[in-house]
Amino acid sequence: MSSATMTITAEELERMTLGEQRVELVRGEVITMAPAGAEHGEIAGFTFGVLFQFVRAHGLGSLYAAETGFVLARNPDTGACAGCGVRRGGTGGAAARTHRVL
Repeated sequence: MSSATMTITAEELERMTLGEQRVELVRGEVITMAPAGAEHGEIAGFTFGVLFQFVRAHGLGSLYAAETGFVLARNPDTGACAGCGVRRGGTGGAAARTHRVL
């Protein structure tokens, strides 16, 4: 007997109520992420600060924190919220390029 996995879109995930739960969307499947610990938070905070200064000093675009979601692929959708992202070319649109930093 085979079991079918239900897939959802990034828009459906965005409408879901998740509370404090961290998730990613991988090929349409919701994957629960483990909570980050204190050491991770300290390293991530330091790294974000360094990247923020570099991105701003060189006019490279906008820097987004870990809570920001990005759609990386469609049909089935894959999205990510872990790490931080640098977006070149403004704040949106198909032409903008996003680089994921873990």
